[in-house]
Amino acid sequence: LSSWVDVRLAMLLFKVVYTAEGASSVNKVATLLLSALSANVHYIEAWDLLFTHIALTTLSNDILIARAHSLFRPVAPTYPKTFEKLLAGLATIYKCEPGSGPLSFLLSEIDDISPTCDISMRVQMKIAISPCLRANYSGSNAVRGFEHELLGLAWNECIPKAMGGRSPANLALGDMPMQEAALKELMEVLFGNA
Repeated sequence: LSSWVDVRLAMLLFKVVYTAEGASSVNKVATLLLSALSANVHYIEAWDLLFTHIALTTLSNDILIARAHSLFRPVAPTYPKTFEKLLAGLATIYKCEPGSGPLSFLLSEIDDISPTCDISMRVQMKIAISPCLRANYSGSNAVRGFEHELLGLAWNECIPKAMGGRSPANLALGDMPMQEAALKELMEVLFGNA
């Protein structure tokens, strides 16, 4: 219980100091909050606060961002939506240039966290890192960043097969509601509203 209270107090202090002093003191209160979170990594509201400040670029200290990542990473599979916020922040704060930058790191994080068959989770996480994907895949090449997920959703397969390996029987498989929603959202992201 005391670790929960410590995180709660550190989070409230973060909010009060940020409101009063702005971004100038964010590193100090973020250090305090991360220290408290190291004793209780399951306080998701505090992680959401930190990851929001990373995405807003008010928290841009590389050491603190790395520490936040290393503390949260072991519990990321338990809290995928919160991890998605971290990925979005990383994709925003670090410059993604074609052929370099954090894109390969972000994609490997998505591969490690999201199960192969949870394509809707993978789609959501990739949409979260869209600034990096846009920097590396422009125009019609944007589809290449989502090729695996598009094929998996379209054919209702965890691992898309070669075109010759499909049969009409595959089309009889019903889509799950999450797959349908993910395919619709992905199509809107890639091609706009119909």
